[in-house]
Amino acid sequence: MSGIDPDETRRRLTDQDRVRITLARFEGLATKGAPTPLSVLAKRFGRDKAVISRIISSALRSGLVTIRANAESLTEPVRLRSTERELIRKYPSLIDSIVIDTPDPPDYATPEGLLSYSDDIHRLLGYALARELCNGTMIREGDRLGIGPGRGVYETVRAMQRQKSIRARSVTLVSLSGVGYLRHHSNNRNLLLDSDFIISFMGEAFDFPVTLDVVAAPLVAPAFESASIFNSWLTLPDRTRPTLNTAILGVGSFAGGNRFFEEASASVATQQPAYEAIRPALRALRVATSKLPVGEYVPVADVGYHLFFAPSPQRKSSLPESVEADIQRQLEAINRLLLSAHKNHFKSMQSVMLVAGTRGKASALHHLLSSSWIRVTHVTTDRATAHALLTF
Repeated sequence: MSGIDPDETRRRLTDQDRVRITLARFEGLATKGAPTPLSVLAKRFGRDKAVISRIISSALRSGLVTIRANAESLTEPVRLRSTERELIRKYPSLIDSIVIDTPDPPDYATPEGLLSYSDDIHRLLGYALARELCNGTMIREGDRLGIGPGRGVYETVRAMQRQKSIRARSVTLVSLSGVGYLRHHSNNRNLLLDSDFIISFMGEAFDFPVTLDVVAAPLVAPAFESASIFNSWLTLPDRTRPTLNTAILGVGSFAGGNRFFEEASASVATQQPAYEAIRPALRALRVATSKLPVGEYVPVADVGYHLFFAPSPQRKSSLPESVEADIQRQLEAINRLLLSAHKNHFKSMQSVMLVAGTRGKASALHHLLSSSWIRVTHVTTDRATAHALLTF
C-alpha cells in the first residue's frame, strides 16, 4: 500500500494525510490482530516514529478520526449446514458440528504464508464457535468448563469479547495445561496461547463473576506426580477430581508451526530452557516422523498438549511397525513430563468440544472422533478438513 511521497515528507500535512496515517495504524487489527507497528508506519509515510505517534494522538483527540466498537465488523462466516449434518451422521459421538466455508490454501512460496493462512482459518473458526457459545445454551448455571490451550481456543475466547455477555451464574473455568512460553509461530509475539491466560481472558465474557482454577506452573514438570503442590484440577487424584461439564480443546499436528515441532528443531540461540527435559525425545520424535514420504499424513498430534499417535485413516499410508513403535516410545516419554490433561483426565469430561482447522489435522480429528478414551460431542472446523473427514 502506498503512503506519502518521500519527496513530500517535509511539506505540511493535510487533514487527509492525518486520517490516512491514523487508519493505517489500526488496519492491522483486522489482518494481524494487533495495530500496525509505528516503525512500519514511519517507513511507509516517511516520518519519524515520534511524529507518527503525535499525528495519530492529535487526530483522535481532535475528533478528526473516531473509533467506535462494532461487534459485527468481522465478516460472518458461512456455515455449510449439509456438511455439518453429514459429519454428525458419520461420527455417532457428535451432537453438533460447525463447518465454515473457507478458501483453499493459497500457493505461497514461503512457510510463513501458509502459517498466516492457518491463523486466518482459526480466527474464523473461533468467531463461529463464539457465536454459538454466547447465543445458545451450551454454557449453563453452575457449569464447570475446562479450557485448553491453542490458537482455535484463543480465537474463540477473543471473539467472545465481541458477542453479548453470557449470563450463566456460578461458572468455574478450569485451566487444562501448564504454562509454556510466550513465543508464537506467527509474527504476533504478544499472543499467549496457554490455558491460564485464556481462562482469565474468557472470564470477561460473563455478566457475573466466575471462579478460575489456574495451574500456575510450567507445562514441562519435573514429574507429574510431584506437581500436586500446584493444587489444580489437573493434579487432583482421579477419585476426587470433579467432573467437567464441557471441555473446549484445540488440536495440533506435529508439523511446522506446532509448539513441540518447532522446539524439536530450535537452534541453541532460540531454545526455550523450560523444554530442556523433553527436547531429546522431541528431536527423536521428529527424526522418526521425518521418515515418512513428503505429502503423507501427520501421524503425531496433540489435543490440549496431550500428544498421541494418530493411525492413518487410509491403509496405504500406514507406517512400518518399527517406526510406529519408536514414535509411541517417544510420546510416552514426553507425556510423562507434561502438565496437561492425560487419558485419565479425559474420562472426567462429560463432553469435549474440538476447534481445529486446516487439512493437515484431518487424520488427528478422525482419530479423536473415533476413539473411546475421549468423548467428542462437538467439532468446529473448515470445509477442506470436513470433506477429508467424510472421505475416511
